[in-house]
Amino acid sequence: MMFKTILFAGLALMAGTATLQAQELPAASPIGTVKQRIGLTDVELSYARPSTKGRKVFGQLVEYKKLWRTGANGSTIIEFSTDVTLAGQNLSAGKYSIFTIPGEKEWTLILNQSTDLWGIDGYDEANDVLRVALEPRKIAFLETMELAFHNVTMDGATLFLGWENTGLDLPILVNTHQKAMDNIERAIEEKPGDARVYRNAASYLNNVEKELPVALGFAERSVQLATDYWYGHYLYAQLLRKNGREKEAVKAAETAMKLGQEDAAKKKQPFNYEDALKDFLKNKKK
Repeated sequence: MMFKTILFAGLALMAGTATLQAQELPAASPIGTVKQRIGLTDVELSYARPSTKGRKVFGQLVEYKKLWRTGANGSTIIEFSTDVTLAGQNLSAGKYSIFTIPGEKEWTLILNQSTDLWGIDGYDEANDVLRVALEPRKIAFLETMELAFHNVTMDGATLFLGWENTGLDLPILVNTHQKAMDNIERAIEEKPGDARVYRNAASYLNNVEKELPVALGFAERSVQLATDYWYGHYLYAQLLRKNGREKEAVKAAETAMKLGQEDAAKKKQPFNYEDALKDFLKNKKK
């Protein structure tokens, strides 16, 4: 009888423990994760998102001129895959915690090397890697704190921090072009006989004004390695024209047209770039 009692008690305890472990409840400040690629740089943010819940936030709940965790619970974390420039200051690739010191007219944004803190407990100014001054602006009311990337381009973006009626904008710059050129050089070293490497390089540089002569060289090499690929000749024609070699551009475009039509006929499909090439040939530059 005693054995049965002990057995039932043990089973009840195990069941209670399993129920407790399986218990899942909503967090008052749910975790938010934001990922953004800027050019060739990957940026990731992770933070707990507090809400106002009828409270006055800045100046009361979050005091002015005092260090704030910039979120709730554990540290707000930002990670950069490459070196970047934040508000004019250089920052090495890596993972950092974000702290701020709010003010009515000026905020200080801080990046710190310690990424496993809870709130501001254990914060050490000696581990700061960057401090920038930012001017707050009035925004439409946000019930829940928000971090987001705005104005994303190939060369930069703006990290937006907003809560209640206050917003901050942190400018981010990345050296995408240098990274792209390094990648091109590496790809050519690894696959010097691959037409796609040169074609991809020419396609990217086709939109970089100062690199048009270099782009033309890559396009020329791509058609030398793949003489029967129509798009390579079309890209070559575009770059010949941009580099002032119009007669050669027309000839390359005509070659692209011929190859494209032949390829489409073999596949029994329409040549979707035919109109674009006709326009290119029609708009000859004198």
